[in-house]
Amino acid sequence: MSDYRVLFIVGPGRSGSTLIGEILGQYPHVANGGELLLWWMASHSTPARRCGCGQRLDECDFWTAVSRQHSDLASPSPEVVAELYRARHFRSWLSLWWRSRRGRIAAPAVSHLMATLYEAIATVSQCSVIVDSSKSPGYRLHLSGTSIPVTTVHLQRDPRSVVNSWRQEKIDPLSPGDSLFAIHPLRTTIEWIAQTLAARWLIAPRCRDSFSSLTYEDFVAAPRDTLRHLTTVAHLDSSAEPFLDDTRVTVTPTHNIAGNPDRRGDVDRGIVPHESWPTNLPTRWFVATTLLCSPFLHRYRYPFSRGTRS
Repeated sequence: MSDYRVLFIVGPGRSGSTLIGEILGQYPHVANGGELLLWWMASHSTPARRCGCGQRLDECDFWTAVSRQHSDLASPSPEVVAELYRARHFRSWLSLWWRSRRGRIAAPAVSHLMATLYEAIATVSQCSVIVDSSKSPGYRLHLSGTSIPVTTVHLQRDPRSVVNSWRQEKIDPLSPGDSLFAIHPLRTTIEWIAQTLAARWLIAPRCRDSFSSLTYEDFVAAPRDTLRHLTTVAHLDSSAEPFLDDTRVTVTPTHNIAGNPDRRGDVDRGIVPHESWPTNLPTRWFVATTLLCSPFLHRYRYPFSRGTRS
């Protein structure tokens, strides 16, 4: 099966991409792959990591079938995988952008490997849309110049909220390798700035007709309306939406890689705005993050004070 499209979510971690991907995966003909950038790492890790369905990746029927589709998936070139993972670091993004200018492909071997994975997922799932919530601008830049139809969604969240969230670790007891460990606030702030610049300046100008933006704050304020907007942008069939009402949604397990440890399980979820950073973020990091990110706060209508967006 080669007739597929990719909905790629780019943006900082801890911004709701796991939940949004899970919800999108409930729609007809949509395969939620999660953070597919990590598939080669996760599928060869010891001990084995777990799929969103709860099974170990090496025992999950879906991912076992995917890996059998092509030898590059079961035994990829270590050099190509290493080049792929270098795209996770923001130091490589400008170089990738420059190398992929004028419709060129920055690294043909890497792009071919990514296309092979997408093709295998589309074949096994028999879905026409693949959700990739890898979030890395570098990974998205590797798709530039390829024939893969990509809809890019820039998911944003208040940098103070992101910093505060990354101060807390989230341990995955079923799959320790999928745990989210705490990251220093300064590093989180720098990466937030780099993510924002890359999304707006390196990616958006090259895909104006297939680039959309949304914020975590808009999503939790109006989950159903936000997902309806996304289904329109991605040309999805919204006739069988999983929402019970404007804020409650039924989520069944999808075969997603990595992401928030609470991604597993069949559950009805109520999505409501809740932010702890106005009271929990230490003053020194509130001031530092606000000052460093001040050029972007007005752009996304985030207040300069300790308060959530109205």
